[in-house]
Amino acid sequence: MEQDGHRLLAPLRDVETATGGGVDLASAIRAGRRRRRGRSLAAVAMVVLITAGVTVFAGWTRNPADLPVAAAPGEFDVLTRELRVGSAAGFTPYAYQNTRFRQVVQLKRAGTADPATPAATVTLFPRGGLTETRGEAAPEVYGRSAVWLDPAEPGRVELGWQWGDGAWAVANVPATGDDPRTQAYRVAESVTTGVSDPVVVPFELPLPAGAPLAGVDQRYGASDRQPSTRLRYDERGAASDAISVGIRPADPGMTANTEINGRLSKVDDTSATILDLGGGVAAYASVDRPGRAPAALLRDLAASVRLN
Repeated sequence: MEQDGHRLLAPLRDVETATGGGVDLASAIRAGRRRRRGRSLAAVAMVVLITAGVTVFAGWTRNPADLPVAAAPGEFDVLTRELRVGSAAGFTPYAYQNTRFRQVVQLKRAGTADPATPAATVTLFPRGGLTETRGEAAPEVYGRSAVWLDPAEPGRVELGWQWGDGAWAVANVPATGDDPRTQAYRVAESVTTGVSDPVVVPFELPLPAGAPLAGVDQRYGASDRQPSTRLRYDERGAASDAISVGIRPADPGMTANTEINGRLSKVDDTSATILDLGGGVAAYASVDRPGRAPAALLRDLAASVRLN
């Protein structure tokens, strides 16, 4: 399985874009900013958000208690998922987020459409990634120490437990219902850690030159939300100058104003969209406000997406 995952991810490494030579993302953005605002951007790394076609795992047999306590890494491999989360306490997972410094599973209410904001989350930190672990003692999770943490957001309950040597996981649920602490504990009990599942990507996205992969996030399962791939600068969770690139269901109401690689497309100040890449799927690249990246770069990034 691991070999298959890394084989499918091979197009994400050292590949030129479909429109010619490799796109130097950092240089292109620097050039665009000099033209627009007379200042430069030092570098842009990437986080790839990918949604669709992800395997839902069944028949899990490994218990977190089987993981040696000293096995927790100092940072994560973004191409490997170190946890699985089951359905528990009325919540079910619908999205995974992988970075070097945390892995987050977003959960929704069972039987509901994917929400804009998750109803609950499970966050896995590497060794030393979570330093504030003081709180009221909680029942052990799989025989390991646990505490009720002070949540940063009001109206929430957080249960933290040590899944490895100096490495913590946190279950966060709403402070509603008859017993939210029991809900948080049940969510924590559904977590399996140390599984090392390779991340499988349902499409090819050649990365521009000079832009290393910083993370992979996936949304999967029955969903009413459009799949997307997001590229951004990411330093321990702090995002800046985000560029989104990916696929989504084609919008029949979108009107083309140009072509990209011979396909009808729409390009404006903040996005470049190929209306139909095939199979009713659109490919796009976008920024959240004008001036963050030149139009030529957005066109090249949209053109680089290839369905498997």
